[in-house]
Amino acid sequence: MADEELDSLYDGPSRSQLKREHQALQDAIKQLAEQVSLLPQIDCSESLRDGVELLSRMKPSSARNRQVRHLSKLLAKDPQAQASIEQAMHQLALQAQARNQVQHRAEYWRDNLLENNDRLQECVDELPRLEIQRTRQLLRDIARGGPQQRQTRLRRELFRLLRDAIDS
Repeated sequence: MADEELDSLYDGPSRSQLKREHQALQDAIKQLAEQVSLLPQIDCSESLRDGVELLSRMKPSSARNRQVRHLSKLLAKDPQAQASIEQAMHQLALQAQARNQVQHRAEYWRDNLLENNDRLQECVDELPRLEIQRTRQLLRDIARGGPQQRQTRLRRELFRLLRDAIDS
């Protein structure tokens, strides 16, 4: 009997939960305004799309905050747009994660090659598209020494070469 009474008293989500959900919608709007290039991919109303474009051009101000609140209210009424925005942001996060993995892998190989040139064959085995001749030349030039600026430039070039080989 007590469970039935509790169920009848439930009026929906708490005010705190509603505030968290509203804040999440505002955060999604702000992220979308920073990534306007995602707008064509998102299935939403024209007024929401125009509002986000306007928001992206606004400088931080109280008017911008009002616009964010207004757009979050529009978004709250459109669950399809919410799902579309969430999916686009998820795809963006996955792309960023993939780029980070490529960067870390390139850093790993650059550091290993600088530490020990004998690891070049391992690197070539793992990265078949690596330009071997250019890599050897860069490693020789780095080992030769020279001004710090030149060393930094050569290390960056080696990194780019490795990153491109991983990306392709």
